[in-house]
Amino acid sequence: YTQDIPEDDSLLVSQAEEASYESTCIDIDLTTQTVSVYSNNNQLLASCCVTGMAGISDTPVGVWNILDKQQNATLVGADYECPVDFWMPFTETGCGIHDAVWRSDFSSDAYLYNGSHGCVNVGYDTASQIFGMVDCGTAVVVHY
Repeated sequence: YTQDIPEDDSLLVSQAEEASYESTCIDIDLTTQTVSVYSNNNQLLASCCVTGMAGISDTPVGVWNILDKQQNATLVGADYECPVDFWMPFTETGCGIHDAVWRSDFSSDAYLYNGSHGCVNVGYDTASQIFGMVDCGTAVVVHY
C-alpha cells in the first residue's frame, strides 16, 4: 500500500499517527535523519540513519509498507553492486532499509554530501534489530 502525500504535512502527521496504532510501525524522519520503530505506540528503537543524497536521489516521502525481508542480498544499481546482510525494501522502485557497514559517518548532515541512492542506510546492529522487529506489511512512514 502506497499513497502520495500532499504538500500539507497535517495529513502525513495524521497518517503517521494512524500507522503508529498498528502493531508495529517504522518512522523515518528525513529532517533529523533518524529511524524509529514503534509497537503499540511504544518506541522500541531509535537510531541515526543516512537517507538519499539531497536533491539528487531523495528518499521518497510517503506511507509505505515493508514489501520483503532478505538476508545476504546484493543491491544492484547503474553504478554500484553492494552486498548487505539485512534488506527491507518498502517501495517498488527499490528504496528500502539496509545495513551500510562501509559507512562510518551517520551524522545528521551526511545525506547532504554523502547520501545514499535513496535507501535508508543504518548501522549493522540497527539493521539486525529492525529486521527482527518487523514483518512484511509493516507500515513505513517517511516524512520531513
